[in-house]
Amino acid sequence: MTTELKTVPWAQRVLSTELPPLSFLSEISLKDHLNTGRTLKAGELWNEKPCVIMVVRRPGCSLCREEALGLSEKRDELRSIGVDMFAVAHEELNTKDFNEKYWKGDLYLDTEKGFYKGIGYPKLYVSSLEDLKLPQVKENGARAEKKGVPMNYEGQGLIMGGLFVVSSSGVHYRYIEKVFGDHAPFSEIVEAAKVAVAAVDAARL
Repeated sequence: MTTELKTVPWAQRVLSTELPPLSFLSEISLKDHLNTGRTLKAGELWNEKPCVIMVVRRPGCSLCREEALGLSEKRDELRSIGVDMFAVAHEELNTKDFNEKYWKGDLYLDTEKGFYKGIGYPKLYVSSLEDLKLPQVKENGARAEKKGVPMNYEGQGLIMGGLFVVSSSGVHYRYIEKVFGDHAPFSEIVEAAKVAVAAVDAARL
């Protein structure tokens, strides 16, 4: 529930500058709730090859859906580099629709919010509804609306998400969603993915 979170005004927020250790992310418990129902440790995701992990703020949000759709369209390009793609959500609400229409890949439940704590390491990065008044957020919303991406207001949307590039060699990239609809630049994702693949290849020599 929103009332359980301590919201922080934009001007008072401090972004984490410390990357979470690989060991921290590896031990996060996930559930494959849309397919097998099995639980797993996140480290299994990058055991074989590096991966991009989208940390979804709210599956019903048009801005998160827009980001997922954009990344899904780049899936083949990222796979050609040698990385997998996964998404995590901290609540089940709307995840089936989100995955079928926008992400179109592997999505896991992170009910303990481990990846979200990794975004704001070592704690959650929580926003405020006041952010809706920010010019950048209004621009982001208009961009998603122009693309025809629908929105609903169900679920918890103040725990901010982001994106990671992770491999068995380390945490190569973290992007913090600073305001609603703030997405990682794809050029940075590609660069980090190449670094991750090179690191894994070097470790195997």
